[in-house]
Amino acid sequence: MKNIIPLIIIVLFISCSKNDDNSNIETGTGTTIDQIIGEWQPLKQVDFYDNGNIDSYDYTNCQRQSRSIFESDGNFDFFNYNPDSNGNCVITIVNPVFQSGTWEKVAEGKYKITSIYFDNDTQQTETQTYITDEISFLNGNIMRWRVDVGEVNNGVTFLYYYTEFIKI
Repeated sequence: MKNIIPLIIIVLFISCSKNDDNSNIETGTGTTIDQIIGEWQPLKQVDFYDNGNIDSYDYTNCQRQSRSIFESDGNFDFFNYNPDSNGNCVITIVNPVFQSGTWEKVAEGKYKITSIYFDNDTQQTETQTYITDEISFLNGNIMRWRVDVGEVNNGVTFLYYYTEFIKI
């Protein structure tokens, strides 16, 4: 029994001192990379309301062709697919048109995303920068991107939603 107590203390010390940062992965070469790096396919969106209701929407096969690609050099790209009026699955191009983007981790679960768009109406380039509300990683290949909303409609507050992606 006396030998078990020091063993329990050692196990507790090791488990408590373990880094809980789940957004980095070990490469096997002694360096770590951020788990956001890679190509992500959208799976579903889940909405949360203050009355306890939860709505979940699975992306269609066409929408699942969309991609968010985060590169190790801090650049990202985005391709959005939806059915056209004939039912064909095509890249959706809206105005302003996404041109390029960068990303930077600013804290655990928080990323600074900067997107550059070109507005065809004004012929101007626009830059949008925001800090994500929360991004978490599950099982190394699932990313949940949470967006706080806070909109009230008919007395019900749409609190937040998350979009779930799988790394491909």
